[in-house]
Amino acid sequence: MPVRPQLLRGGRKQFHIEVAGIASEAAEWSVTGAGCTELACGTVSFDGLYTAPEVVPDPPFVRVKGTLAGANPVPASAVVTLVGEN
Repeated sequence: MPVRPQLLRGGRKQFHIEVAGIASEAAEWSVTGAGCTELACGTVSFDGLYTAPEVVPDPPFVRVKGTLAGANPVPASAVVTLVGEN
């Protein structure tokens, strides 16, 4: 996962989790934020494609989290900074 990505409102970013040099997009994904709830934070698909909301929340940060399933679940997350314009 990228460490601190920036994304324009309405933009998209593909996330993946890398373990032992193997990248996987198949994980349980979620998105949360202090200044937003549910769809106001954006959406993330089952394969890790995050779509930012059209209205930037205040504060303009969301956390995209993915967890690989298995006997020892592997979590990873990134804080995305949302911007209104470049």
